[in-house]
Amino acid sequence: MPGIPDLSEAILAGVEPEFRKQAANRALSASFARVLLAVLGVAWVVGAVATLGDAQSTGAVDIDPASQSLAVEAAAARCAMGFALFVAAWMPRLSAGTLPVFGAMWMFSFGFSVRDLFLASLSTPEVAHLVLLLASVLALAWTWVSTQGWAVLRNAWSSIKAEPIS
Repeated sequence: MPGIPDLSEAILAGVEPEFRKQAANRALSASFARVLLAVLGVAWVVGAVATLGDAQSTGAVDIDPASQSLAVEAAAARCAMGFALFVAAWMPRLSAGTLPVFGAMWMFSFGFSVRDLFLASLSTPEVAHLVLLLASVLALAWTWVSTQGWAVLRNAWSSIKAEPIS
């Protein structure tokens, strides 16, 4: 139509800088989250080595084989958790798949720790383990949202409520 001016370039000129700013903020946030995942992965591997060291440092010849086996299994699980965080830092799209595993471990560990807290038998290593688990869950969630955008939470909520995604 001859009387209507074309405003598309003016609109796009105002939208593009805002879009670039949001994309840069998301990229920076995702980078920090990935670095945090790598640092937490190192903490899990160091914890695994410390667990093995504690099992071997008793110096007793008659170490209970069941306790030693349990310590080795705990170290293997911690090492696997560290490597899972390394992989999530390397390929952030996998953080959504890793998050439920860490979340379930934190929930169960936290539940039993509350019981131990009321029984006054919660030790410092158990508290450190809980803090490391919670930090891992939060870092994985941060990575997931940073790389996929906030819309992923809306879509996840819609799928939980069994409503179609709009």
